Amino acid sequence: MKYKRAERTFKSEIDICWSERKGSAMKNPTNTRKRLFFGILISLICSLMLGVSAPQVAQADPPARALPAGSALYSLPCVSPSADFAEGQLAVIDISTGASTNRGAGITDADIRSQVGSTAACVTGSTYNPVTKSAFFVTSYRSYNLNSSLFEVNLSTGKTAFIGPLTPGNSVSGADSQGRIETFGIATNSSGSMYALWKGMSDNKFYVGLVNKSTGSISLVNEIQAPWNGYFVAETPFNFSYFNNQFYAASAFVYRAADSRMHLYAIDVTTGNITSDVAAGSNTAIFVGFAIDSNGIIWNSRAADVRTSTVSDWSGANTFVKTTNATSWYRLSSFIGPAVAPVTSGTAPNSQVATIPSGLTVATVPATTALPATTLNFGGTVPTAVTVVPVATNPAAEAATPFTISGNTKIVDIAITGSFNGSVTVCLDGTQTDNLYHFTSGAWAELPSRTYVDGQVCGVTTSFSPFVTAQPAPVSLVASTAAADAAAKAAAEAAAARREAEKQAARTDITSKLKNAKELTVDSFAKAEIYGITTNNIAALQSELLALPEASRTDINQVLKVAYKYEVVGKIGSDRVNYMQPNSFVEIGLIPAESKNKVSLVYAIRKLPEAGRDTFAEIKAAVEAEATSIQSRKDRLAKTLSRNATRFTR
Repeated sequence: MKYKRAERTFKSEIDICWSERKGSAMKNPTNTRKRLFFGILISLICSLMLGVSAPQVAQADPPARALPAGSALYSLPCVSPSADFAEGQLAVIDISTGASTNRGAGITDADIRSQVGSTAACVTGSTYNPVTKSAFFVTSYRSYNLNSSLFEVNLSTGKTAFIGPLTPGNSVSGADSQGRIETFGIATNSSGSMYALWKGMSDNKFYVGLVNKSTGSISLVNEIQAPWNGYFVAETPFNFSYFNNQFYAASAFVYRAADSRMHLYAIDVTTGNITSDVAAGSNTAIFVGFAIDSNGIIWNSRAADVRTSTVSDWSGANTFVKTTNATSWYRLSSFIGPAVAPVTSGTAPNSQVATIPSGLTVATVPATTALPATTLNFGGTVPTAVTVVPVATNPAAEAATPFTISGNTKIVDIAITGSFNGSVTVCLDGTQTDNLYHFTSGAWAELPSRTYVDGQVCGVTTSFSPFVTAQPAPVSLVASTAAADAAAKAAAEAAAARREAEKQAARTDITSKLKNAKELTVDSFAKAEIYGITTNNIAALQSELLALPEASRTDINQVLKVAYKYEVVGKIGSDRVNYMQPNSFVEIGLIPAESKNKVSLVYAIRKLPEAGRDTFAEIKAAVEAEATSIQSRKDRLAKTLSRNATRFTR
């Protein structure tokens, strides 16, 4: 079978273009015309080499496709040490803009780099395992003299863990005398079994085999059957994915002269047979970064844009729908995984911070040597961030502690940034016989609604402070004497008194600052237990309070009244508006108390988009507009009834 283009490697194509873009044509910063000329020339050359057509003037793109709800597109690069990405650098792709956001620092451990045989970790395949709920990638590339190795990568932190070589010794088919193979991809089926697609460096043949997730070694090897083995050798299929009980691969750089098309292959991994071979309905010269989502949409990156297709319509007219320009995420490997909150180190020692993007309701902080894995699932307003800090000392007396403390006990303090209303399910690592405890009102209390999921003990709370999972203390060790009960009661009362004193001090501080026109903070309102004040509304709140007469703004009751207005407006501007009653609108002056249309007015506000009901002025204007509309309808009805009455009395 003849091919339209000679076999070539990903490294040679990309490294040449990258080096040319940074080359001598840009060295003279004073010569604008030369810089512009050479820049355009080099871009055109790279585009031709990569098979990318020049932009078409006034050409409308088909509608962009979307990822399944709750999913994200991740990618990893194949780079040399001098490239712009870190080794093994995980990135999250914004499919609407093509922008990539790095997560974590990539492979930073020198020992890991030495184990893969080079300081250039070329990621040639990646996958998300739905059973282990973790992501994996392989590093391998002939030109970099790399050993094919398996890594696990945490989606929250981007931190990588070396698992092992895919070829211990030279025991795998096609491995050379040094035990090396050229891995082209890994993919995971719905039961969690992971397979690798690779080319032998000793025999130039393609194979598929089962990968051990614990060691990285390969077993159950099958050779890709003829004539497709020859096609794969020529087409360099850096694409391997799984969808709907089927593994797929696709051409990467070249295509068959017989039809001038890229091909999509369905592979039976148990035999090496190709069960389907379909030519694309339209052509593209480079097809890499291959991943198939749960809706059967294929995502891949070209040199200048993101392209999508569907498995079912690969041969149809909608193949390779352009989604967006995305040069910034041109990577050799990508996969679809759950959208998760990114986690970074906090300012407190050994603390971790999960930043929760808009639209997510779950934050997961992975386990560290100091912290248990922590998961929070918010049922109400979601804060912007969660901080988990290790607690070195039990805040309660031993006699008043209802659980057993051992060397493995990890107490954590959980705090939030931003507003939070409602309940949250908190889960910490633990055993099936552990309970989850919350330190509240000066004492440990077991959280209600206990469940045990995926090695974590869960419970429901509405507030944050220290938490711990532990074995309940034996009955004989739990203090039950009158003296112990009295001590616990006294401790609780003292803690309540301290909180009340802190609250009153914070409220006094607020009125003092208002009297002297000093700046207020969100933290001061939180300590004063005045709710609903956020970084988004505190400036407006302070302006309104400072506009009051001095006697009013130093009256804490007036401050509470104004703050309550902002709390209610915050609820109206969120999905909690669907549960609010008209009396809340009346209390802050949005709806007149004498109105007979309260329910209709609230219903009209609920129908508005959140952006149209997040300020008092917007809500007030909408209420007045709806009230005017209701009155106009009543007036028209009255006129109609009057005319009809006159007509019938004649």
